[in-house]
Order: sequence, then structure tokens, then C-alpha cells
Amino acid sequence: MKPEILMRKALSIKYSPKERAEAFDKIYYDYVKEKGSDKNWDKFRIKLRQVCSNQLTDIQKNKFGLNKNNVKKAYIELKQNIPKKNKSFFPVEIFYENSFSLIKKITKGDEKILEIGFGDYPILINLLNKKGFSAFGIEPFPKAVDKVRTFKANMKNFPKKLDQKYDIILANMVYSINYMCHSPKKFQWELKNRKGLIKKISSLLDSEGCLILIDDIGTIFSKKYLEKYFKIILFEKDIPTINFKKDKVEGYERITLLKKRG
Repeated sequence: MKPEILMRKALSIKYSPKERAEAFDKIYYDYVKEKGSDKNWDKFRIKLRQVCSNQLTDIQKNKFGLNKNNVKKAYIELKQNIPKKNKSFFPVEIFYENSFSLIKKITKGDEKILEIGFGDYPILINLLNKKGFSAFGIEPFPKAVDKVRTFKANMKNFPKKLDQKYDIILANMVYSINYMCHSPKKFQWELKNRKGLIKKISSLLDSEGCLILIDDIGTIFSKKYLEKYFKIILFEKDIPTINFKKDKVEGYERITLLKKRG
């Protein structure tokens, strides 16, 4: 099957999360089989994704703070606030540039925010608190938590201390809620309990609170089911992730922005 067809399948909500993830994986395996290695895979993937993506319009980029200028400001601010001792496997400033820029645009600056899956260190949470927000987070495999604002936990074993109402909930490239490039075996509970999971997330949001899902190829939740609890503002819209140090596109993310129904 041609890679363009597989990529469109991976990015289409007509297919199940498992089918989408498998289609994305097959692109990679077919590429390696044909080329004999994964050399230049990233360039191939980015070009293919650009052709097949459902990109934000310029109006949407400006409205939600996702134009290049705003995202660059977010990138710089993140980079300046990463402690040298908190080294992560991934470049945090690129990983969070779009979500941080979006949060800054749709908030006043004092909202209560929950991040589901903050990674090795709560870099964004700490920065948000520094800026005047009240931010909290959970992560199943953290390298550091304080058990006040950050906890080693997941949605199955959600901390009672965090069972509050939030203005914003963010899930940024979280395996248990987003489908990246494969179907992880560690998160079968989330896949089997998708309806209960989105209901729980909705219950944690204040009236008219927002849920931000940022992922690679799509969320595990169907659009139809999300509409039971949320008004859809953006659904699986593509935007590039940019390494502003090199002024180079490193990949693409899909953004879903939802507002809780009153």
C-alpha cells in the first residue's frame, strides 16, 4: 500500500485508534524494508505528513495563539525556564511550545490547570505556577514529584488531593489518552475504559472549562462521544513543531480543543 494512503488512514477518524496506529507503524516498517535502514526517515515522514495533514488555517492560528511568532515566544520562554539539572530525553521547549502558546492565548493568567502526564519533570507546571496560574499534574513514570502539586499517578488511580475543579486540563502526547505512533500494551485499561475516562476528565473541569489534547496521529476518543460532554472548538487539526534554534520543522502535532458543555 502506498505511504500516502497509509498516512491518510492513520490520520482519519473513520478508523479505530488501533487501525490508525497500525497504519502509521506500517509506513515506517515499509520504509525501512525498502531503503534497508531508517536513514532520512524523519525527512520522509515530515514531508508525507505535510501533504496529508489537516492544517490549521491562518485565522485559527491567530485566534488560538498558534502562529509562528506566538509559538516562538513560547519556545523561548520555555527554554529559559528549564533547569539544567532537569534533563529530559526529549527537548521540552519543542514538546510544549504549541500547548504553552495555546494556554497563554485562551487564559487570563490565574486559572487552575491540570496536566495529565507531565513527563520526566513538571517543567510546564512549574512555569505556569511561576506565571501566576495554579497548576498541578500527574505522571506514572516521573523522575521528580513534590506530592503537593505533582504526583506519581495515572487516571486509573487518580490522587484524591487533586480531585478538584479545573479551568484547563492538558494531555500533551500522553500514551494513555493520545495515540502516537503505536499502541502501547501498558495502557490497555485506558483503551478499555475510554467512555469512563472521558467522563472522569469532564467531571474534573469547571463549567465551561477546556480540555486540550495534543498528540501525533489522533486521540483515542471518538468525535461522537466527545460531543456528549464537550463543544468541539478544534478537532485533530495539524500544526508543525518547530526547532526555532535551527528554524526547522521537526514534525507535526494534532490539536483538539474542547469546551465543557454547561
